[in-house]
Amino acid sequence: NRNPQEYIKLLNPSGLPSFRLRLKVGCPVILLHNLVPKDSLCNGTRLMVVRCSPRLINAKILTRCKDRNLVFIPRISLTPTPDNLPISMRRR
Repeated sequence: NRNPQEYIKLLNPSGLPSFRLRLKVGCPVILLHNLVPKDSLCNGTRLMVVRCSPRLINAKILTRCKDRNLVFIPRISLTPTPDNLPISMRRR
């Protein structure tokens, strides 16, 4: 008998990343969402994590750098289109 919250954390529907994303300072990441295309924050932009906080990631742009080198990536809520689940799931 599991707690309903624990059971929901175990679900991994298509279109959503894992429940917990673990980033470390210095690790490279690739942006998968168009945030601000005019500032080079679009799909495929390579970044390096400089600092992590609960609601924000401070990163350095490694490719297509314009004027700014450091950028802030906010927490984004993801809601996929429902597949076969009777509820809609949302990850923050």
